Amino acid sequence: MTEIADEELSALRDQAAKVDAMAAQIEALNAGAAEAETAKNALAAAQTNEREATEAARSAIIAANPLIPADLITGDSIGQINQSLAAAQAIVNRLTEAAKAAPRQPFGFPMGGAQRQPPDTASMSPHQKIAWGIEHERDQHVA
Repeated sequence: MTEIADEELSALRDQAAKVDAMAAQIEALNAGAAEAETAKNALAAAQTNEREATEAARSAIIAANPLIPADLITGDSIGQINQSLAAAQAIVNRLTEAAKAAPRQPFGFPMGGAQRQPPDTASMSPHQKIAWGIEHERDQHVA
């Protein structure tokens, strides 16, 4: 009977050793999971900081370049923002050069007040001519 008991005791000891090894593995996995969670949180914080820094840089670039429309300066990274700034600056430069090179077109109306011309009396009725003459005579005496 002692032989069976010794075999059972030996099997129990082997199982206890396996349980201890599994418990150690579980502890190592839990520690790894905790480290992974910490790394995940650190990565999320770093990504938030990067987004905030990128947006601050974009705002500063927009403020420093008032001739460039803000919607032309885009990107999720400093490199992308710099590329869009270069493209937008090229557009502004081309438009500026085109505006300087284009001949100036005069306005469709004379600058300043138009010269007063007497009305065309040929198309007036006799009654209109008399009324205009009386009005015109009155204006000359007032002035």
